[in-house]
Amino acid sequence: MSTDTTAIGNPNNETTNTRRVEPPVNVYVRIRPFIGDELVRGENQNMLCIRDEKRIAVKLYPTATNNIRPAQTSYNEYEVTRIFDHNCTQEELFEQILEQSTDEIFTGSNWLLCTLGLTNSGKTHTMFGTPKDPGLIPQCLQRIFLHVGYNIDTKVLYKPDGLENLVQTNMNNLQDEINYRKYIFKDDKDDYRRSRLQNIVQDQPSILDDHSVEDEHYSVWISFFELYNESVFDLLIKPSAMKKRKPLRLMQNNESTIIKDLVQIPVFDLKEAEDTIRFGYSNRATSKTDLNEASSRSHAVLCITLITFDEFEEEPTMSHMYICDLAGNEPSTGTGKQLAETCNINTSLMTFKDCIRVLNENQTAKKQMLLPYRNSVLTSIFRPFFIGRGRTIICCNVNPCATFISQTNDLLKFSALAQKTIIVPVEPPQKKVVVESKIKGPKRLGQGVRGAALGKKKNHQTVDSDDVEEQSAIIIDGSAVPTDVQSVS
Repeated sequence: MSTDTTAIGNPNNETTNTRRVEPPVNVYVRIRPFIGDELVRGENQNMLCIRDEKRIAVKLYPTATNNIRPAQTSYNEYEVTRIFDHNCTQEELFEQILEQSTDEIFTGSNWLLCTLGLTNSGKTHTMFGTPKDPGLIPQCLQRIFLHVGYNIDTKVLYKPDGLENLVQTNMNNLQDEINYRKYIFKDDKDDYRRSRLQNIVQDQPSILDDHSVEDEHYSVWISFFELYNESVFDLLIKPSAMKKRKPLRLMQNNESTIIKDLVQIPVFDLKEAEDTIRFGYSNRATSKTDLNEASSRSHAVLCITLITFDEFEEEPTMSHMYICDLAGNEPSTGTGKQLAETCNINTSLMTFKDCIRVLNENQTAKKQMLLPYRNSVLTSIFRPFFIGRGRTIICCNVNPCATFISQTNDLLKFSALAQKTIIVPVEPPQKKVVVESKIKGPKRLGQGVRGAALGKKKNHQTVDSDDVEEQSAIIIDGSAVPTDVQSVS
């Protein structure tokens, strides 16, 4: 594998003589079928031509060159990682673009999946789907819990501290999670959840046999937020009709953007994960636009955090799968609130594309340009992926109508550029597991407990075995919760 001498897109121009070069960004194109009203008005169905599984041609409207020569029809051809036509099923799409990535978060890898496309191009259907035809997110969660099997950590020995650090749990620092679980799962039944998980495990024994490790334990955490008008709002906090939503505060450090007070809750099976996402999705900002009756007017970001620890090695790790349903790019029309929404959406999408362009140009430029990630909250949050601390997948959803062929051509042009982009990783700084005073916990934690930020195992403070007192397990999904904690759940 080749190496490079300069960190591409590194604002500090740090040298990376021994840095490993990641493969290109994976870019997939999905073309949705024509729908009813498009067929009624006779949309031209011959504007896109799939050459093979990687190449697609866009037919441009003919333009007259002069009064003598006839108008010329031209084609622009683009190459991406893989192209899917309207016959592609949700299951096939997941197998091709996200199945392997989902498996790799169990090895400490971090992934970002973004959908791009014009409003009404099928992005939300691709991500969420329907109960009978689930999209990428439900299938990703199902595969995660198939891997986890019965090795789910219901004791919740560790929890995320933000999106980068780990914290050892105690009776006091799980109170918020207990209350949020009660808020979201108030009508849930423990017996039903467990039976549902058992049925899934029994139906898919081969996956568990291949991937589940007996001595490893996992906890799965979910956070769900939206970026609306360049502000971050927690989708796991239901907005009040009497009170204006309060945006979350962002804090910048040298490595990333920290979202303060973002809710993260542990989920113990597939149904809990689905219920959490359904709850958050119902709080997302939507409005009517020229192209969609209920268009998403925000970027929705789902973060699935996996914490892994071994019975004997005592080295917890944390990895993430970010799945981002980006709002559709539209012409800046309308007035007032709608115009502001559209302008902010277009600005953040443009900044995202600018970051990819800079990364691509820096591959051959003698003088490295700085990443413009600070120009948008979206790119500030995803900065770690622009400097190689995770892998990126872009799924471009295409509206096949001739009416929008100019926008489609621009999208495919960007897709081809992104597919050629290679990112040089920058080593993340060392992170710590926060140990709050003398934490009562299992003796197996012992000495040298170590945590990890973004999937990399790093040294942190040592907990002496003499300071770790033995106590009963902390369980927040059943009857084993101590009485004083159970009373607030």
